[in-house]
Amino acid sequence: MFKSIALVSCLAIFGSFSSGCCPPVEPKPDAKIMLQGEILVSENANPDQDGHSSPVTIRIYQLKSSNNFKSADFLALYDDDESVLDTDLLFKEEMDVRPGTRIPFDREWDQGTRYLGIMAIFRDRETARWRALVDLPDKGDFPVLVKIENSSVSIWRKAESI
Repeated sequence: MFKSIALVSCLAIFGSFSSGCCPPVEPKPDAKIMLQGEILVSENANPDQDGHSSPVTIRIYQLKSSNNFKSADFLALYDDDESVLDTDLLFKEEMDVRPGTRIPFDREWDQGTRYLGIMAIFRDRETARWRALVDLPDKGDFPVLVKIENSSVSIWRKAESI
């Protein structure tokens, strides 16, 4: 008799699991970093020797660590960024930006991203400030302004309104 009670109990428990009475446990989503801001490209961006501006190609990097990005020289990063950045690189995107434009820059990145790196490919790379880097919070909103002026790229944290 004890065996039949145990068998019925096991079948009842199994039946409740398979019928959906106990919903499966959902995995917790990772915390996200929300970058909100814009890319501001000045009218005088990327000038030639006569002072005429032109579009700039930029690469936007999601990085786990900043070491490889900070230590890389321009040509190495330009030619083979994936090998140079190695395991630091989580994601990259590339875009061309035109002088005198404002481009919305809203991105949701995963929790593993610790740094936002920007590489700008200017005509005059010898005197250019072609690289910018900012560390990111663990989670939450992070308002940024990426500025491209002359032959320089910079990242600014936008002030929050009170």
